[in-house]
Amino acid sequence: MREQDIRDELDNDPNAHGYAAIIGVAGPDDEAVNLALAAELNLADIARNKATMTRQEVLDAVDDAELLAIVDAVDIANIWGVLASDAIDPFGLAQQVFVGAFGGASQTITDLATARAELISRATELSLGFVKPGHVQMARNLP
Repeated sequence: MREQDIRDELDNDPNAHGYAAIIGVAGPDDEAVNLALAAELNLADIARNKATMTRQEVLDAVDDAELLAIVDAVDIANIWGVLASDAIDPFGLAQQVFVGAFGGASQTITDLATARAELISRATELSLGFVKPGHVQMARNLP
């Protein structure tokens, strides 16, 4: 764990998570405060676009009735061409193929737009992994 990165996050609070309010006047060895800070760092509340999606993630977002309603052979071939890949870029050619086949206002496109985003924690965003109260305590005890 990179305690200095945690310390910098707590001291600077660049995304206004309110760490100072959680800390209050508590010392670095206050277990309840360290638990609350770790929970805040691990809270998955930051939206991030996925770089890739699996074939299954894409298929799960496809509306069955809309898929069965597609009759154009080129659209069908293009869809299956996209789904032949194990890692699909949801913002690249796949997006164009699916909008062309299903239409921009379709349920499939709405569901795919939702599926291509994910919620992550600030700890994940900082590449810290899962932060435990002990990590916070060590960070707060740094000079």
